[in-house]
Amino acid sequence: MTHDIGLMEKTEMYLKAIAVLQQSAVPVTTSKIAEFLKITVPAASDMLKRLMQKGFVSTETDGG
Repeated sequence: MTHDIGLMEKTEMYLKAIAVLQQSAVPVTTSKIAEFLKITVPAASDMLKRLMQKGFVSTETDGG
């Protein structure tokens, strides 16, 4: 079995970005992640969908 090192590194990069953004007072959104990583919103959205499918991240709705 081979491992895609690039995908593993990208996953780690996204998870670290989410962790850093969670430390701030603002909600972590796809656009905030894209801005933080200096990538496009569609690219961030695509990767976040993959991370959700693998159970690494989940979404929360604002109860307000």
